[in-house]
Amino acid sequence: LSVNELFIRVMPYEDSRGNLWIREGQNLYLLRDGTITPFPGAPPLRPLCEDADGGVWFGNSLILQSSEDFLARFKDGRFTAFGEADGVLKALIRSIIKDREDSIWLATSRGLYRARKKLMTAFSTESGLVSHEVYPLAQSRDGQIWIGTTQGLNRVSFKDGRFERDPLILPGFIESLWEDATGRMWIGIAGGLRRYENGKMHDLSLNAKVYGVSADREGNYWVATNQGLFKLDDDKIVAHYTTKDGLPNDDVKTLHQDRRGTLWFGTYGGLAQLKDGKFISYTAADGLAGNR
Repeated sequence: LSVNELFIRVMPYEDSRGNLWIREGQNLYLLRDGTITPFPGAPPLRPLCEDADGGVWFGNSLILQSSEDFLARFKDGRFTAFGEADGVLKALIRSIIKDREDSIWLATSRGLYRARKKLMTAFSTESGLVSHEVYPLAQSRDGQIWIGTTQGLNRVSFKDGRFERDPLILPGFIESLWEDATGRMWIGIAGGLRRYENGKMHDLSLNAKVYGVSADREGNYWVATNQGLFKLDDDKIVAHYTTKDGLPNDDVKTLHQDRRGTLWFGTYGGLAQLKDGKFISYTAADGLAGNR
């Protein structure tokens, strides 16, 4: 596989050292200094997060749900798997984040987990979560952990070593969480987009299922939805892109800005790159392993 072929087949994970971890089907590759290293026999998991010690965490997901493995950490050239013996129920890993205290938080289909110095702590509805099915996670600048579930949005913090939960912030299925540079939390839900700031929730009047939000270097906000891609200037929708504008599909699942400032969008019809104001699409016809 050439570097170009690997890049367009999947969206890679870039660690803090600039290495690219690339999951292509059941194969795992590491691209470092122009050299591609395969990892035969590696757990069929996708890279999700890096911890303070430089370990890269891999988790199961919807695209790999048939795997018997569901959580692993790569450090010093080897993988360490985690399972029920470590206090982790077998589940789909929805997302992983590292907080400011260097703890790793795992959102799963069977609860929330916090890994700190090899100690795994589980949280569920018994701990105060509105649902055990956890999807997006985010840490705000005040240190609180925002937890999106299928039944609503929780916000928690640790005080004197205790897990403390605020009242339910927003009911419903939470699809995505993202905090902007000014400390505002953008919340994607099954029926629109909300923004939480100064203790108040604002409805941005976007009638779509929102999978993700991000900002570009020019200060524009980009919103990935099941009805295409929206570009916002703060509260105002300034553009709406669909297949008519070059997207391979209107169901935009993910968005990513690389270190060069290039925007990439993952859809159910292939991968799109925004370059010089135009979309460049990559599909199975261009060498993608699939269009999803």
